[in-house]
Parts: sequence; C-alpha cells; structure tokens
Amino acid sequence: MGMVGPSTHAEDLQKGFHSLIGHSKPKGWEYQLDDAFMYGASYQVGYKTTPLSLSDVYLDFTTHVRGDAGRFYTGGLLGGTLRLSSTPMKSFATIGNYIGGNESILLNYEAKKSFEWALSLGAFYNAVERYYLIDEAIDQGYRLKKMDALVGEKLSLDLFYDGMQLSFYLKSVDIDYKGGRSSNEKTGGMNLVWKWN
Repeated sequence: MGMVGPSTHAEDLQKGFHSLIGHSKPKGWEYQLDDAFMYGASYQVGYKTTPLSLSDVYLDFTTHVRGDAGRFYTGGLLGGTLRLSSTPMKSFATIGNYIGGNESILLNYEAKKSFEWALSLGAFYNAVERYYLIDEAIDQGYRLKKMDALVGEKLSLDLFYDGMQLSFYLKSVDIDYKGGRSSNEKTGGMNLVWKWN
C-alpha cells in the first residue's frame, strides 16, 4: 500500500538530494500526478542453487517468477541472477519490478555483526498489463503509449552489516509499447534496506 502525488513529498526529497550532491534542480515536477492511494499484492516463487565455494568467495544462481496485481502495477516477471559473495548467502538474489521496491531483498538473510558483500548480475522479462504512472498520464491527455513488456539487465553491488543492506545498481531496460514503439532506458541508483526483529 502507498501513495502517489504531492502528499508523498517526493519532490522535496529529490530536490534536497540534488542540492546535497550539487546537481541542478530536477525537472518535470510541474506535471506531477494528483494524490491517489495505491495498493497491490504480489506473489513470487524462486529457486536458488546451493552456494558453490570458489576459494574465498561463493557463487549461486537464482531463478524466479513473480506476479503482481493492483492499482499501481499489474504484470508478470521472469528473471535469473548470478551472484558472487563474500559469504554463502541464504537470501534470494531476485530482480524487482521496473520501478518500486523489491520486498524480498532481505528474505532469508541472516544478519551478522560483520561486513559482507555480494556482486550480482541478472536479466529479466516483464510483461506489463497495468502501470499507473503511464496509464494515468494517458488519461490526462499526454501522448504516451501503454507499456507492453520490458527486457532488462541489472548489475548490483550489495553491502551488508547486521540487519542493513546498502545496494548500488545499474539497470538497462528495453521497453516495448503497445503499438510497436520501443525505447531503452539506463538508470542507476541505490537502496538502503533495514531489517529489524
């Protein structure tokens, strides 16, 4: 569950971050969508190989299928991720949706009072039925096309300590739109996830 629109204060957060790093002010906020309550449910099933020891590092592979249904996003995803780590990981190295959180990022993760790292490379195919940000913009008269499917790759460096995970990632996504048009987007970012008991 969540919100989109001015009440989220996302504009303030992005402008503050840009100011902090000395970057120019972000553009496009004058086109922000109105406040709306979002909800959705997802189900994911995956398989992870037993970590293979390679001297002082460990290698595993995760495959997963995910389905989402809700007001913000409805679609299905198939993905696979190869991960190299400093310790045998029990967590699943899955790829989240095009936008939004990956709530399984610390699933089965065993917190340790030591610094750990993981480097992963994944690929995915994502069929999209509904994506609120695009669909609502179309309803408001913007000349956009509905998303049909996404194919992409993601490179991620994950740093762990205790119940916290800091991730830096690069993602390349080919987007196919209903009606034949396609585009490529390259993005990067970071996530901070904290698991508390």
